[in-house]
Amino acid sequence: MKRSKTMEFGVGLFMLAGIIGLVFLGLRVSGLTLSAPSDTFRLEANFANIGGLKPRARVTMAGVTVGRVESIELDTEWYDARVTLSLDSELVFSSWRMSMKWLVAPVVLMILITGVLA
Repeated sequence: MKRSKTMEFGVGLFMLAGIIGLVFLGLRVSGLTLSAPSDTFRLEANFANIGGLKPRARVTMAGVTVGRVESIELDTEWYDARVTLSLDSELVFSSWRMSMKWLVAPVVLMILITGVLA
């Protein structure tokens, strides 16, 4: 009798581990998370063609997920798709630095070419 209870307990633990594994894989495949949402900001963009884009799709940059698609609507003024994105707040600062590089680099190049500082 004791061996039977030990076997049943082991089988029960194995089944529980299998169910937890299936739930984990299902959440990973669907893109849902159990974690609390981090700080995000919203961005609206219009596109002429969104292809197979769907709400809750991942927004990636260089292979790293930086946000999600919240909604897709039709812009009746321009007849384009209006996509609302929820992006990580850390992206604001990195995109600001990148835009500063694009603004400053031509000025520095112009100074070097013209020799204003020389």
